[in-house]
Amino acid sequence: MKPTQALLIALGVLVASRVPASADQTYSSRVFGIGHVRTDKAPDGKIPFVALGFVGTPISGQIKYEIGTIDCPRGGGTCSTVSNAIPNPEYTLFCGGNNPGCNWSWRNSGIIWDGNTGTISGTPTAPGLWFFYAAVRDRVNGERPYRGNGVWGTTFVTSEDGKTWNESIDDETGILVLPQPTGKEIPLQCTFSDSRLPPVSLTLDYDGGYAEVLGNDGNISAVHHIDANANVLGWASGLPDPVGGTAVTIDRQSGTMVVTAYNGQATTAHCEKRSTTRAF
Repeated sequence: MKPTQALLIALGVLVASRVPASADQTYSSRVFGIGHVRTDKAPDGKIPFVALGFVGTPISGQIKYEIGTIDCPRGGGTCSTVSNAIPNPEYTLFCGGNNPGCNWSWRNSGIIWDGNTGTISGTPTAPGLWFFYAAVRDRVNGERPYRGNGVWGTTFVTSEDGKTWNESIDDETGILVLPQPTGKEIPLQCTFSDSRLPPVSLTLDYDGGYAEVLGNDGNISAVHHIDANANVLGWASGLPDPVGGTAVTIDRQSGTMVVTAYNGQATTAHCEKRSTTRAF
């Protein structure tokens, strides 16, 4: 829980939980962003965004949650919900006092939030990056704080109107809107020397100053700032699993990508060339 929190607009997300394989049933309370997009524009580079898109293009985001008793297979695997502690959810959003990216301005940028259904929609009119701490409660039964054995990723917070909410303790979520594409973007396909690793697809947006990393589903999984004038592009975080890593560089002349692993070892890939003077 961050100091001097100010109540913003409703937005809350929860994801499936996992507990040790020896567990049977336990209480779980977690709030997270449903997306998996990472960006070095965020404070720690690891913000999962619930909605991402471009100026002039419709965006959408759906909020989900899991709070209650869960049952986990003794042999390990995905837990299932036994009882839902919040059958009639409503959502809200809290803002940490030390977070300058957490503000109300996205409401005036064509983005619409429906706290009753937990959906984000609209067509953004301006680029931006906004961070939030999500929270959820039961609109009919209220929230009766429970604290006991279980998997806890939330804390109880009281808003200005006296309502008690389950708020995420550490994990932020947010909305990321990128500048409208100019048509000068360069798509890349990078193939690793280690054949066990899948190819990685990138889009270089030199006008916007971004490298967009695509996931296996073809959607953006990470957005990184790049220096469009540099001969060697790079960012200080890795690529989607199973590649991972802590840093990436791409030599525009040779087309060589180098991914540095957590242990300091490097993995290389070749990205398709686009010109005779530079790879891209």
